[in-house]
Amino acid sequence: MSGATATLKSAASSLWLMATGGIALLVALASLVLFDGNPVLMLAVPLAVAGVFAVRALPLRTTVLGLLFLELLCEGLEVTLSGYWDVPLQPLARLLLVNLNAVTGIGPLRASFIDLACIGLWLASRFKKNPDVMPVSPVGSIRMVHIALFVTLGTLGALWVLGVAQGGNPNEALWQFRQVAMFPFRAFLFLSALDGSTAELKLIAKVAIVAAAIKSVIGFYFLYGVVYPAGKYVEFTTSHSDTALFIPLLAMAFNVFWEDPRWPRVRRLLVWLPLVTYGMVLNDRRLAYVSLGGAIICTFLMSPWSRIKRSVVRTLIVLAPILSMYFAVGWEQSGRIWFGAQLVKSIVKGDQAQEGADYRDMENFNVLFSWSEHSLLPSGFGHKMIEAVSLPDISRFMPTYQYHPHNQYLWYMTIGGPIGFTLLFFPLSFACFLAARTYRLAKDPVDRAACLTIPAIVIVCLNQIYGDMGTLSYTVSFMAALAVALAVKLAVRHGAWPATVKSKATAEG
Repeated sequence: MSGATATLKSAASSLWLMATGGIALLVALASLVLFDGNPVLMLAVPLAVAGVFAVRALPLRTTVLGLLFLELLCEGLEVTLSGYWDVPLQPLARLLLVNLNAVTGIGPLRASFIDLACIGLWLASRFKKNPDVMPVSPVGSIRMVHIALFVTLGTLGALWVLGVAQGGNPNEALWQFRQVAMFPFRAFLFLSALDGSTAELKLIAKVAIVAAAIKSVIGFYFLYGVVYPAGKYVEFTTSHSDTALFIPLLAMAFNVFWEDPRWPRVRRLLVWLPLVTYGMVLNDRRLAYVSLGGAIICTFLMSPWSRIKRSVVRTLIVLAPILSMYFAVGWEQSGRIWFGAQLVKSIVKGDQAQEGADYRDMENFNVLFSWSEHSLLPSGFGHKMIEAVSLPDISRFMPTYQYHPHNQYLWYMTIGGPIGFTLLFFPLSFACFLAARTYRLAKDPVDRAACLTIPAIVIVCLNQIYGDMGTLSYTVSFMAALAVALAVKLAVRHGAWPATVKSKATAEG
């Protein structure tokens, strides 16, 4: 009986293959007429068919981690770097991250491939019937997190309606919350794909490390092979969003050392850590240093007292007078030896290279003024900030800058008020709670380091939102979703929170 069933399944699979191939051939031929023989669209048809077969055959985790790798690698490379250099990966990056109507010329395709892939993969995993197709995670989930993610979507919808009803621009509203709206879908996708096992955590780390290493090499070549030989200057090498890639990896390395400072593990860290660290330095973002410091402080506060922690406290007490003198003297000095003091000064007082008031300070004042004008009823999405203080016109670089101030943390307070803001980002708060709760129960150093790294990811994402328009970033959205999913799966695995949502794999079994 089982042999007959297998034969029937094989026959059905062959019929499905022939039918799909036939449809692909017809669509390819039709594109000759519909799209004037566009070779890109002609090639897209067989590639799409091959992609569907690959997705059906591979575990969902493999597909999702491949998508994560491509996003981490490509963000920032879809444009000409600082107007000087087109990275060879630019065509791939544009195909993944730019709206498909700009790539294909088909007007209705007003979404990026990577967004459509996230939603499509999640829906396919959610409603699939055959357990042998695209196997999903066997570890269950937590209903409260699912509710929080749906609340995020509901709050976005309500604030969009509120903003448009008050005269907001509906098209600009979509751009204001696009990546925040994709965050729940990405979290659901990661929840379907990942199980939070120790082996999987190592695999995720390797995916991010490879992407960060390639980004570091690209940044190095761009700076020393393109910018400096031409006598140019750039503020960063690849992308603002790379802070959300580099810093979680550096925090993870610190946490792994903190939990298990044995030489074999340290030796493995030294294989990639210098390259990723240099990539962060070349990218030259002040927020990166702030985020890394916040991540280390968070680890220090979460971890129990140990020999190494006591040694660090004693060392800081001894160094406190020396560090105070260093910052006091170096505050008005220049030179590499005073880099730390100048970095802290630039964070506290703003960019000293600018003449007059710091642009970000003026922009933050305008955002706070806009918030004060909507203290009772939030503005909702689709509005510009009110320029109580006139800003320099940067529309040549960013035509819609008045809709997207750098400090999105304060801007979202204006858009949604404290209640709306809390509902939008509650999943991140709950992820930190779950990570801290699981950390007390985990025994394996890799699992414990992961629990410490999850709050680090949240710190980086919120800092990007606070200082660098993080709500517009693919990487911030992906990393935030990854943090939520790993917090859930680690909590379920270690018994820190019961699985109240059954895995699709368990239900199918």
